[in-house]
Amino acid sequence: MGTIYDLDLPTMNSFSSILICSLGFIGSEVSGQVFSPFHQGVLQPYKTLQQLRAEALVQKTEPDYYRYKLAQNIGQSRSNLRTQADCGNEYLCNTALPVTLMRFEAERKGVDQVEVSWETASETNNQGFEVERSFTGLNDFEKVGTIDGAGNSAKSKEYRFSDPNSHADWSYYRLKQLDWDGSYTYSRIVSVKGAKAPFEVTVMPNPGPQELLRFRVEGAQESPRVQVFSQSGRLMYENQQQRLDDDQEFSAEAWPALNLGQYFLHVVAGEETVAVPFVIWPE
Repeated sequence: MGTIYDLDLPTMNSFSSILICSLGFIGSEVSGQVFSPFHQGVLQPYKTLQQLRAEALVQKTEPDYYRYKLAQNIGQSRSNLRTQADCGNEYLCNTALPVTLMRFEAERKGVDQVEVSWETASETNNQGFEVERSFTGLNDFEKVGTIDGAGNSAKSKEYRFSDPNSHADWSYYRLKQLDWDGSYTYSRIVSVKGAKAPFEVTVMPNPGPQELLRFRVEGAQESPRVQVFSQSGRLMYENQQQRLDDDQEFSAEAWPALNLGQYFLHVVAGEETVAVPFVIWPE
């Protein structure tokens, strides 16, 4: 066939519409019945109008359906129209895009820093970008920084933004692209893991007398469980919820008096356990 039409079915009498689509001639409607092309000179009824409309609707979800289409209302053809099904861009396809975004990422660089980076293939009337962050991923994004855009550019350009973020749980980022005319567009949302400090226990002094021992716990998100074992594996002391002072430390003052020698301190926080040897020795 030469030209491809995409026609709706308005309510009309008798022969109301002829359906012509990308698969060829479908049929015509006569008094509520739908007929296929002639077969041996006789119209062949084979599907109801409801069935035909359902199949046509499903067909329109195929990525290549709108590759070529005659727009009757303006009398000219349009090529390379794309549906959302085959859209590979970060933004909507069928609009004049001010920015073509190729990449958008967020990566934790330390316990107190997240690097947000992105790359554009081209820019038109681009004033710049606002970097927005949320700790829930819902509707509570807030601006944490602004980066100037290239204005108009047909070349790829990379951007980076460093966010001082020490949040212990997940963080979420998105870009707000700003035009000079005041309009804006949002990117997709990316996530980055929380800043979890390593779980470590330090004994000071070691060796040292029991009354001077101090134990510093780093990276615990809750009151840890503390156990002290002898070299033979005997449990000498246990505290299910060890309270830590402002310096994240605790002492051995509440322990029973221990003989001189080596012991093992087990500190449990959540699913993590640290075992630290220490020696009780005269000052």
